[in-house]
Amino acid sequence: MKPLLESPRIEFFAHGTPAPQGSLRAFVRNGHTILTSDNRRLKPWRSEVASCALARMEETGSQAPLFTRKVPVSLDLTFYFQKPKSTPRKQTSHIVRPDVDKAIRGILDSLTGILYHDDAQVTEIVARKRYDSIEGVRIIAREAL
Repeated sequence: MKPLLESPRIEFFAHGTPAPQGSLRAFVRNGHTILTSDNRRLKPWRSEVASCALARMEETGSQAPLFTRKVPVSLDLTFYFQKPKSTPRKQTSHIVRPDVDKAIRGILDSLTGILYHDDAQVTEIVARKRYDSIEGVRIIAREAL
């Protein structure tokens, strides 16, 4: 009996303060409309996430994109933020800005072309925000069932 092929799975941690991907700003320059993010920290954050994903794929011998076009993808995201001194010691959930949906959007776009061809392939997301001494995001990606 042949062993079943194991579906791709990847897990990695990207260090840094998670940056939300909010609304876009539009302006006109030389008759052309230009769209830009309203968060200056977003581009470096997305670059860090992409670099960590590529480094992990290199370690495991995987090639980008990890999942083929026809594969639905499941993401498990845990965002970690520094706990302010004013926060009760027992509180572990991060209940202030950034909103979890905006934090997710930055991750989805940063992994396009690396883990999947298009973020439309992501059919399941579990996301949480927590306090920790080290800021960043833990990402687990696998084929959705």
